[in-house]
Amino acid sequence: MSKIQSKSRRPLNPKFRTKEASEERDTGINSTILNNARKSGQLNLSGRNLETVPSEIWHININAPEGSESLSFSVDERWWDQTALSKLILASNKLSALSEDIKLLPALSVLDVHDNKLTSLPDALDELVNLQKLNISHNELVELPPSVCRCKSLLYLHAEHNKLTVLDENIGNIYCLEDLDVSHNQLTCLPNTVNGLTRVSKFNCSHNRLKDLPLGIASMNALRMIEAAHNQIQSIPEEIGLLHHLEQLYLRHNQIKELPVLQGTALKELHLGNNNIKELSPKHLEHLLSLLVLDIRDNKLTELPVEITLLTRLHRLDLTNNDLSSIPYEVGDMASLDSLQIEGNSLKSIRRDIIMRGTVGLLKYLRSRIQEPEAVQESQDKGGFPWTESVAEKRNSKHMLNTTHCLDYSNNSATEVPEEVWWSAKESQVIAVNLNKNCLQAIPDHITSLSETLNELHIAGNKLTTVIAELSICSRLIVLDLSNNQLTGLPQELETLVGLRDLTLSYNRFSALPACVYRMKSLENLLASDNSISSIDIDGLSCLQRLAVLDLQNNDIAAVPPELGNMSLRALQLGGNRFRVPRPNIIAKGTPAVLEYLRSRITT
Repeated sequence: MSKIQSKSRRPLNPKFRTKEASEERDTGINSTILNNARKSGQLNLSGRNLETVPSEIWHININAPEGSESLSFSVDERWWDQTALSKLILASNKLSALSEDIKLLPALSVLDVHDNKLTSLPDALDELVNLQKLNISHNELVELPPSVCRCKSLLYLHAEHNKLTVLDENIGNIYCLEDLDVSHNQLTCLPNTVNGLTRVSKFNCSHNRLKDLPLGIASMNALRMIEAAHNQIQSIPEEIGLLHHLEQLYLRHNQIKELPVLQGTALKELHLGNNNIKELSPKHLEHLLSLLVLDIRDNKLTELPVEITLLTRLHRLDLTNNDLSSIPYEVGDMASLDSLQIEGNSLKSIRRDIIMRGTVGLLKYLRSRIQEPEAVQESQDKGGFPWTESVAEKRNSKHMLNTTHCLDYSNNSATEVPEEVWWSAKESQVIAVNLNKNCLQAIPDHITSLSETLNELHIAGNKLTTVIAELSICSRLIVLDLSNNQLTGLPQELETLVGLRDLTLSYNRFSALPACVYRMKSLENLLASDNSISSIDIDGLSCLQRLAVLDLQNNDIAAVPPELGNMSLRALQLGGNRFRVPRPNIIAKGTPAVLEYLRSRITT
């Protein structure tokens, strides 16, 4: 049988093999790859150890392919019927320069040259009039080339992990830019001309040597996120309060001593950890009513004002390692608070064993110490964010719904929400629903009637045993709080919530993080403390590229995978589990120390 087969085989063409091998040796680029690029308009040459870009790449849409002298009308060989190259990826090579011939690719809209050895970029770069995405990160650039600032169509510019010491004054001319990342460089200042970047929504200048933020940043009207952690910033301009769309402000690991009053912002996350802030005053707090996350750990706060209770939407408050001697008992009545961290303070009125009970036990203790309940939110009637009042009818009146776009049906001991409430909520285009602290056994089906507008759903402190799969059609959800229920799993359909940023699963009965969680690509904050989780799925967590906060305290985790240290986490909570490594003294040092320790244990 083997003899018959061997006879029937067609002999290989040695000339063909010699030609292909010769092409690989000469240029490293197979002609088949080039032909496919002419058809698709996309060429990926990453990870090929290229020291220079072969000239045929720049001429790919000009020269006829070799061997095209013999005219053919085959669909696969019609070289003249080609697609102009629009996407070129040259990442992870050894390139030190790019040719001026790059101008021969005028249709290029995406150029990715990250992870090379580039010290400059061609002047002809600005002739790529269609260029929208430019990734020059992880190179050796000491300045942002002027040609980049002349690329008027750029929407995305990533220049992180270079050696930049200054940004070109003309950077404000890239007026279409939406995403700018200059983190992990050596910048000491930013030009005031950034005021021209009025369309940038995401700005990352972290891990530099900045001592302040320019006033021009207040003119970047579209900003939703500023990441300026790990600098030497000493003060923040009050004008940042003019950024009405700003939702996330990261200023951890700086030298800030005083926090300005941020009037006019709609901040949802404020990260101020590891600074020198001594005061958080009532005036500060009354302008932060939309906050969901307040991280002010590792500062020098001596007092927490009772006005902290004005932040009725707050679900994470981190006060770790300050100089606080007491916590207002009224904090115990903050219905939306899922995580309260107060370790490392000199608290005289709260025993350590109470602190170790976790957020639920701590809040319960604080509530028990309130002798005369007070209406802590009266000041919000003057224009704040009135999530909770004494009468459900008042807080869910049409006027209130139209004003706040929030449905608050919390603290009613309700087993269902009246149908007319849902209709009013839909008419008012409600964006947030608070059903905390009721007796609901299921998420109301009517929640789907708000699918076109709903951004936040808080349904903590109920009796949920399952979550309806229909919740997946609420594709605009950003915040989902399911804490303090009886959940053991989540439906796989929830993986479609790709815009979800905050997910709280604390105080349930999960034995593992649900598989759908690892498909929520936008997830930034994942709180799953006080469950029965026995292991950490590092492969699953690695899929969450944006994850910044991970809380797995008080579970049943037996081992912590060292690879967890490779994740870019700002906060990692692992206390109260049964693993022995890392030791408690490492955990007590905080997130950076834990991550560094875990990385040191990775075997290579």
